[in-house]
Amino acid sequence: MTHTPPRLHRSELAVPGSNARMLEKAPSLGADIVMLDLEDAVAPDEKLQARINVTDALRELDWSAARSRCASTASTRTGATATSSTSSRRPASTSTRS
Repeated sequence: MTHTPPRLHRSELAVPGSNARMLEKAPSLGADIVMLDLEDAVAPDEKLQARINVTDALRELDWSAARSRCASTASTRTGATATSSTSSRRPASTSTRS
């Protein structure tokens, strides 16, 4: 069994899911952890669009430079929750955004 040394987490970047421009830039900024925020940084009337933005970002952007990324829990008006988290380093599909 090979021992892998723990990774240092020196920097964290919190990105509001409602800000598409910040989501597009986040994977390339060099933070050790990128947190895609669906809660406190998002206005209540923007939460649905923020979930769509985060889903698109996770699918379309190249996250291979980010050591880990996560989306926080987002409560809906009905009390249900939606969560998404990952620590994969595999790149997502190629983005069609410019």
